[in-house]
Amino acid sequence: MTHQDPHSPQREVPPDASMSLLNEIMRNPLDLGYSAAARRRAREDVAGVPKRSHVVEKILILLLAIAIGVGGVTAVRELRERAAVTSSARTLLIDQIDDRQTTLRELESEVGAKQSTVDTLRAQLLEEQDPELMELLHEDQLHSGVTAVQGSGVTVTLRDGTGSELDPNKRVHDVDVRVVVNGLWAAGAEAIAINGQRLTPTSAIRSAGPAILVDLTGLTSPYRIDAVGDAEDMTRKFSESPAAQQLTGLSDSYGISWSIDESSSLALPGGTARGLVHASVRGNE
Repeated sequence: MTHQDPHSPQREVPPDASMSLLNEIMRNPLDLGYSAAARRRAREDVAGVPKRSHVVEKILILLLAIAIGVGGVTAVRELRERAAVTSSARTLLIDQIDDRQTTLRELESEVGAKQSTVDTLRAQLLEEQDPELMELLHEDQLHSGVTAVQGSGVTVTLRDGTGSELDPNKRVHDVDVRVVVNGLWAAGAEAIAINGQRLTPTSAIRSAGPAILVDLTGLTSPYRIDAVGDAEDMTRKFSESPAAQQLTGLSDSYGISWSIDESSSLALPGGTARGLVHASVRGNE
């Protein structure tokens, strides 16, 4: 153990020794960067460097900022103008399509009225001269779909799944409608119409963007497929067909809903007869 000599000199500790950080802040309140900038300006003043260069730099920076701002505003205006032009063109195109469809429906109605007049006059003439030919013609018209029919049958309804606006897989496609139509023919349907559009031997079911076309008429969801025939027999056969299995798969995978309902009275309009351009008789295989 060592003993301290009471007479040996002792170092005095300043009372603020533990406050070095505060002392440094009080003694040097300016940041080192400010001090360096002040020293640089002092050296420039001593060396006679003109201060005009700093003014020029500030002016250049201001001009650059103005140019960037003007460029940004111009770009935004151009984008808005392009968007407005695109929206206007789209609206114009939609209006033209609506006008053409309205004109098409009017022409089809006019053709139907004239065809009805022709059929009436022809029926009167044939009933007087050749009743057997008239009966054969009437049967052919029923098979070709140009004559309106009424009777019992079934209705298969297809609806797009939820969120079909964002996911095309959740929409009903033309191939799905064709599957249902073929399934109903196979189940014994005698006449079929889709959303009021009667199918004929030359009818085409195809797509144009999100819309489904039957011949030249655009249809939207829900799709109502009416089939005239033995309602009970068609319901049983269709429910057991591959078409029903495919619809069930679409419902499970994409939320596309479907239903089949029987009806004691369905009224299907007559279709428009269209001539074949290329056709040949198929021989027996």
